[in-house]
Amino acid sequence: MLNSEIISKIIESNLLAASPSRLAVDLGYAGRMTINRLRTGTAGEEATHEFCNRLNDLTGLTNEDLIWLGRMLENTDDFNDQMISEFGELTENSKYDILFAFISDDYSIFSPNYRDLKLNRWLLMKGHEKDSFFFMLSLFLFVDHTKSFYDKHLSTKDRYNLILDPLLIALKDRYPKHSIGNTLSSGILETPMAKLAFPCFLTCVRLGGIILKGYVSGYSEASSHDSMIKIDGLPNRTFWNERENHNEVIFLKFVPVNDKGNGIYEYFIFNFKTGKTENPAQLYFYGEDLGLFLKKERKLVFGNCCLDDMTKLKIILYIDRYKKSEFVWKRLMPENSERVREIDRLFTDSYINNVKYESLGMELSCGVIISEVVVTKTKVILITLEGNKFSISRNSYPFLTSVTPDMIPLAYRDMDNNKLFIEWEKLGCRIPLEEFSPNIKDKK
Repeated sequence: MLNSEIISKIIESNLLAASPSRLAVDLGYAGRMTINRLRTGTAGEEATHEFCNRLNDLTGLTNEDLIWLGRMLENTDDFNDQMISEFGELTENSKYDILFAFISDDYSIFSPNYRDLKLNRWLLMKGHEKDSFFFMLSLFLFVDHTKSFYDKHLSTKDRYNLILDPLLIALKDRYPKHSIGNTLSSGILETPMAKLAFPCFLTCVRLGGIILKGYVSGYSEASSHDSMIKIDGLPNRTFWNERENHNEVIFLKFVPVNDKGNGIYEYFIFNFKTGKTENPAQLYFYGEDLGLFLKKERKLVFGNCCLDDMTKLKIILYIDRYKKSEFVWKRLMPENSERVREIDRLFTDSYINNVKYESLGMELSCGVIISEVVVTKTKVILITLEGNKFSISRNSYPFLTSVTPDMIPLAYRDMDNNKLFIEWEKLGCRIPLEEFSPNIKDKK
């Protein structure tokens, strides 16, 4: 929800203008009184609504964008505080070392204590919220350069070059053979975002995030998978209810992500009154720490948990640094309840898959059914029931080197953007179908 605290934080950040007073001018205010009230959180609802409308007209930012931006500013503050605590005073070089660690998945620069206790939060975000994560890293790197960016003697392109060029040079020096990243970097200022977006520091930060993301291939990181644990003694399928809510049953299904025993828990809710099942989230356990990935919002919430004798699970989720929510789940045993036994029979693999994709707004019946996977030294080739072939280089994404012929992926249409995707469920990875070679049909 968009509130006065988020608006104040965005104005104070100078992401949209050189100063709050300059932003007031850009938005067409006659004076600074309204902006000052918004900064202090004393503006009324009508003034706040008017500010958001003016900002949308000027920059194209919606209320949802502002909520997301407020969260990114908060994440960046948390990340920066942790890095100062870990490394002391941060220099430009030390910031680059931190960026390189997250690009290359080599976290040896961090202390063992930090790797054990705090690193997982950022690895989860990197694995499942890539755009947000690399935007945060870009803001972390550039946050001290707002004043130089808004030098009135520079053109818009020169402003971008002033901030982005040192990053491009550092990345190309560090990864000289990374052709995808280097190609993207070289043409970043020719992209529609650079040419059409509102020329402000926020756009520069977004471009930096795109550049950083371009140096990381794959939709999931092995390092984050390696720390996701299966709870010892807990079966792969379990049923729970939350406190005394007898109208709903929670179903957890463990899904392995590698051959080391690591994995995630798919989270389903069955409603007895409606007979409907939803799959709104995934759970990741790290001992007493956990992450809850909200699928539709594509947002991670962090917290901790305590499992009591395999019968009671207490979860505390930290919505942000000021709010937390507490849940107590009680385990239900199918042998003690006919209703739970009925659900247990209902939840076949086929039923679970359909619910999972429908909850995400995905259409499985998209006209593409993969029937065979061929793996060569250089390519992964998918063959459909109709005999069409799609191929992709195994070097395109790190996880493709783990794909074997017995791993048949699903094809589905994402209803949010109407794009077709190929997903290897057990690897937790997906690739847009458009990234495969053109559709080829065997000649008869």
